[in-house]
Amino acid sequence: MSAKTLGLFRNDPWLEPYKDAIEGRFRYVVERENILTQNGAQSLSDFASGYLYFGLHLTENGWVVREWAPNATAVYLVGTFNRWTKNEACRLQNIGNGNWELHLPQDAVNHEDMYKLLVEWQGGAGERIPAWSRRVVQDEHTKIFSAQVWNPVKPYKFEHKNFTPTTSPLLIYECHIGMASQDEKTGTYEEFRENILPRIANDGYNAIQIMAIQEHPYYGSFGYHVSSFFAPSSRFGTPDELKRLIDDAHSLGVAVIMDIVHSHAVKNELEGLGRFDGTNYQYFHSAADRREHPAWDSLCFDYGKNEVIHFLLSNCKYWLEEFHFDGFRFDGVTSMLYYSHGLGENFSNYANYYNGCQDGDAIAYITLANKLIHEVNPYALTIAEEVSGMPGLAAKIEDGGYGFDYRMAMNIPDFWIKTLKEKRDEDWLPSSIWREATNRRSDEKTVSYAESHDQALVGDKTIIFWLIDADMYWHMQADDRNAKVERGMALHKMIRLATATTINGGYLNFMGNEFGHPEWIDFPREGNGWSYKYARRQWRLADNRDLKYHALEKFDNAMIGLMLSVKNFQSTSLQKVWDNDGDQILAYMRENLLFVFNFNPTRSFTDYGFLVPLGKYKVVLNTDDKRFGGNGLNDDAVEHLTQLDMLYASEQKGWLKLYIPARSALVLQFTLPIMLYPLTFNPIFKEIIWGGGDILPYKGYPADERKIGESWELSHVDNNISVVADGVLKGESIDYLICKYGAQLLGEKVIRQFGSTFPLLIKFIDARDNLSIQVHPNDELARQRHGSFGKTEMWYVVDASLDAALYSGFSQQIDANEYVRRVADNTIMDVLQQYNVHAGDVFFLPAGRVHAIGAGCFIAEIQQTSNITYRIYDYNRKDAQGRGRELHTEPAKDAIDYTLYPDYRTQYSPHDDIPVELVACKYFTTNLLDLYQPFRRDLSSLDSFVVYICMSGDAVLRDDAGYEVKVCQGQTILIPAAATGVAISPAPHCKLLETYIS
Repeated sequence: MSAKTLGLFRNDPWLEPYKDAIEGRFRYVVERENILTQNGAQSLSDFASGYLYFGLHLTENGWVVREWAPNATAVYLVGTFNRWTKNEACRLQNIGNGNWELHLPQDAVNHEDMYKLLVEWQGGAGERIPAWSRRVVQDEHTKIFSAQVWNPVKPYKFEHKNFTPTTSPLLIYECHIGMASQDEKTGTYEEFRENILPRIANDGYNAIQIMAIQEHPYYGSFGYHVSSFFAPSSRFGTPDELKRLIDDAHSLGVAVIMDIVHSHAVKNELEGLGRFDGTNYQYFHSAADRREHPAWDSLCFDYGKNEVIHFLLSNCKYWLEEFHFDGFRFDGVTSMLYYSHGLGENFSNYANYYNGCQDGDAIAYITLANKLIHEVNPYALTIAEEVSGMPGLAAKIEDGGYGFDYRMAMNIPDFWIKTLKEKRDEDWLPSSIWREATNRRSDEKTVSYAESHDQALVGDKTIIFWLIDADMYWHMQADDRNAKVERGMALHKMIRLATATTINGGYLNFMGNEFGHPEWIDFPREGNGWSYKYARRQWRLADNRDLKYHALEKFDNAMIGLMLSVKNFQSTSLQKVWDNDGDQILAYMRENLLFVFNFNPTRSFTDYGFLVPLGKYKVVLNTDDKRFGGNGLNDDAVEHLTQLDMLYASEQKGWLKLYIPARSALVLQFTLPIMLYPLTFNPIFKEIIWGGGDILPYKGYPADERKIGESWELSHVDNNISVVADGVLKGESIDYLICKYGAQLLGEKVIRQFGSTFPLLIKFIDARDNLSIQVHPNDELARQRHGSFGKTEMWYVVDASLDAALYSGFSQQIDANEYVRRVADNTIMDVLQQYNVHAGDVFFLPAGRVHAIGAGCFIAEIQQTSNITYRIYDYNRKDAQGRGRELHTEPAKDAIDYTLYPDYRTQYSPHDDIPVELVACKYFTTNLLDLYQPFRRDLSSLDSFVVYICMSGDAVLRDDAGYEVKVCQGQTILIPAAATGVAISPAPHCKLLETYIS
């Protein structure tokens, strides 16, 4: 294998000297996978299904118990059902390969029965909780843990089964169920679901990372001393309650990432895997110096054993399949990678990663785990908590990497805490801040964060507590002026802003830190009198408008909202504009946003200049805003214009002069100096088998032999992005225009409602043949299943053949069951409402309405920006191979609106020279303009773009700035939201559809 075959070397030529080690690791992964899958006879996912075989299961023939205990001489099932007594009826049989099995009748055990295994070995015996147990509970009085039968009469059924996480960017809220309670107690899954989940979603975070899910005997371990790997911790509630929490999170658009611990296990024998079958080495290393972790007082897995790999890979698949987790944050990856666990190592050069001190078996497991996870769920997210900086950790497996999607940027919190501990404010260096925030491998995505749970544990302090300390107890009232508090709040906001807005992948915040939660985290323990005082979150502090915590949370909301307002914020170019350690000024740009920081504790700067692209700059976020607990020293309503410098005229750059108060940061939005004007776009022709020959001549193009079924006039659908056809912006995409002009193009309210997506898709459709019967999901269903908007649309019939018809809605009342039956027996057409159509007919099709365009129809369509369609029926048509088109019967069943309406055709009264409303819904308003006289439309208060589609005739459109454009039959014109008005002069007659967001 040549080094050039792996992308890792192409991305980083400095790795070339270590190609033997890198290729050797890659080959070993391939070898291990071949062994586990029997050279591909089964998939990795099929291999990792141990949880379906081992453990306690109810089958059609009764209960079956299976366990792997190769050193055992006898194994018995004991529990409440047999009074914890050893008897032959509950003795497991040795079925080979170290596996034991027992079959019991269905009435032998019941839901919520307690049980364990009594394992005997040469010279000893002991009760053990089965390794594959799915529920483990602790007795309140004896404090003893036992496995529990979990077989409820009505097991929880997921409602949202095809969730796709949002990663543009990934915004993670790290949390702990137990300490999320406001009261001094252990919180529950239900309390978190009801009280905290909505809060997280409202704050703008699109993922939660839950700690301490796997069962752990000691609450204070923060979940890192795992005893039962397949059991969700019962101290927070039941498995079904956890499932419901995850389901609800998905309904809110929030992904759920599990903090998974596969780097070590608790040493406990009665609760965990320690000496499970009497040996020290069943799951762990046989050599004592490798078996016990020297720093964590725990046991280290032997990743060289296939049975251990099977156990851990099955664990990954189990949480994905059974609980619908969206991925994992793998804890302690550094400990896994190195024989030394990374302790005492100095990772100062590449040789430290390839000196033979790395655990090849652990690397193979990590790589295979990532491959398995993405095989089970291609949209799953994996994050590595790794401190050494091992190259390739978050690179693709096929490139020689280990396959994580992200790695934690652990250098950043360390830098901030070190700065707070060791440096005076006057010594903070913007150059160092920039270097640490952007210090990462170009081919690996990271999750940046200023602080996680690690920085909040007892013995350390959160950032806000390092900054303010005891003054938080006395001076956090909104009207209290305290120098230490004001300094702390200012720097807390600036630290978060600098960390969050320099990401290349994701951003993470630990629960409560968004509002500066005071103090540390300390779980109940003997040393604190088993107190819960510091193992909770005081949400009332953030909710109290009279406290400064509320202002800090408002800032976090604004910061997250700003990031979400830019499509794929994490992937936009990041360019340093200026840093000056003497002034303590840092400035950088991302697309059309300029970030300016003044870390100077005493000096405010007037007319501080930056060389930036020419244009207009407006403040969109200010850490010193009074709303965020600042002093409000700037007038953020002022628009800042660049000053042309002839030295940089060729680069289209000029000087931006700003007032920057001490200890504050500004974010300014940049607008190009080019004025927007009425825009036309190049049509996107779709050659389709059912297409006709009318679109090209209708639009003024020479007819040809192509079957043009659709012409997309204005589109922001992926891979079908409209491009400007004329003017100084010719060749620019609608994507580019939205990014550069934002509200000037779309309108403020449009952005608030739809974000940075152009919300409409406008097209002409020429159907030579019948199109399939179909339906589109609404926004809620589309978001749950596809992470997308739904699809509401309207049709305007441009022309129609003599017998042309279309379908809209039902002709008689049916329900979901009858719909499924009629699709199956090919009678669905019998209950659809058919309309013979003529030019000028209008049909409004809200999401959920069954519909189809018939042969001979030529239609203008206005719809939401979405390409999601469920095909219901295709007239039993076959292709050349005799295959029918795929139908989406089941997905469509839940999407259909079965309501029966008396008429599905839109009724309107035509009228010359005034707007006639055709459709008005929350997605668009469409009017018909049949003009013989000049007409002026006042757009000053609309706050939306306007689209004109010319149905017939010609006209001249002139905006209030004097820009003039001729519009002809078949053309579409976009009037930007910044326009105050437009005059339309027919020549001598024209018919237009006018569409905007009302």
